[in-house]
Amino acid sequence: MAEQYGERDLCQVTGLLNMMQFMRLASVHLQDPLAEPLTFLYFDIENFKSFNQRYGFQQGNRLLRYVADLLREIFEGDLVARLNDDHFAVATQSGNAGDCIQFIHERVRVYDMGLPMEVKAGIYHPPQGLTDVALIMDRAKIACNSIKNTYDLTWAEFDPAMEEEINFRSHIIRSFQEAMIEGYIEVYYQPEIRAMTREICGFEALARWRDPVHGMISPGVFVPVLEDAHLSPQLDLYIIERVCQDMVQIRHDIPDWELLRVSVNLSRADFRLMDMVQAVEDVRLRYDIARSLLNVEVTEGAQSDDEKFLQGEIARFRAAGYEVWMDDFGSGYSSLNMLKNVTVDILKIDMGFVQNLEDSERAPTILRRVVEMAHDLKMSVVVEGVETKAQIDFLSSIDCDKIQGYYFAKPMAREDFTALIEKEAGR
Repeated sequence: MAEQYGERDLCQVTGLLNMMQFMRLASVHLQDPLAEPLTFLYFDIENFKSFNQRYGFQQGNRLLRYVADLLREIFEGDLVARLNDDHFAVATQSGNAGDCIQFIHERVRVYDMGLPMEVKAGIYHPPQGLTDVALIMDRAKIACNSIKNTYDLTWAEFDPAMEEEINFRSHIIRSFQEAMIEGYIEVYYQPEIRAMTREICGFEALARWRDPVHGMISPGVFVPVLEDAHLSPQLDLYIIERVCQDMVQIRHDIPDWELLRVSVNLSRADFRLMDMVQAVEDVRLRYDIARSLLNVEVTEGAQSDDEKFLQGEIARFRAAGYEVWMDDFGSGYSSLNMLKNVTVDILKIDMGFVQNLEDSERAPTILRRVVEMAHDLKMSVVVEGVETKAQIDFLSSIDCDKIQGYYFAKPMAREDFTALIEKEAGR
């Protein structure tokens, strides 16, 4: 299956095929009635986030290249690709995929003795006639996910019993357009509070999906599915449009109410798929909403090949007059390393920092230093996940700027959001 590829076909970090070229070449092979059957493998590096946090993105890329070289060596002549982040794909004619995976697993496990580095893999043998590579890789991925966080399994083959999860993912993708048209996807608003005065100073807009078949679907479930299907820009722009519609309605119904800022979330994947600065501008202009009323929250997310590009897009948002927040700081891949290269207005600290704050010896010190550092860098700080008065008192004592959490209010549907604003306006 090996052939020559152009530079645009390859991942910049690893030199492997990129996702689009992998899917194209695999599809061509599967449609050839004379070609040998293929086995598809989906690889995931467990604890890669921790590795990146400890050593930084440069060493993270070095590890990715190490894994890529292993795959290239073991599956010589086969299709090998880096799909995204720390995920890889292989389409092979080899009949001993399990042994190959085990060998790669052992080589990665000894790469860094300070962290329990693990490679997990899912295997899928597509039946003859199945040529949908996206569906094939989805099944390999589901097999891989079925053994995440297990210590005695390195790989798993797709089992038909896993089909239920596939059907659910397919339902999300198939129903997405209808869910937006029919309003099944709603905007919920959660207040942001000034730590010193306890006054509401803004809201975060959050997507909630009330499905007529499956009931309330968690954003932790449907957002990753839509990201994988390259539909996240549609979701995020839909939420922004609904927010602008609500602002126009509030401005009409309560003319003496001074509109507060609303933070809207943009997935990191959005920036790879369209010009998000222009897309957000188009929505804003359509409803005549001031830029100062829309904050853009970008989850720091996973390291990708287009880090400099993302930095440039954030700079474009800020130059246009938008306030940009780094969401979930302190979780996942988010690290101090990011702050060296990206200028944002606000750090939003992950809720994990305040959970069990009263019982932790280190968390208060870390939070205090992060707030001091952010202020030194001319950034404000929002802490989310606040649930107790003790947490509020501590955050106020270290000059945290804003607070968000269930102690004040859970995310609320539009009716409750409007009622809260009417109450604040004294009506």
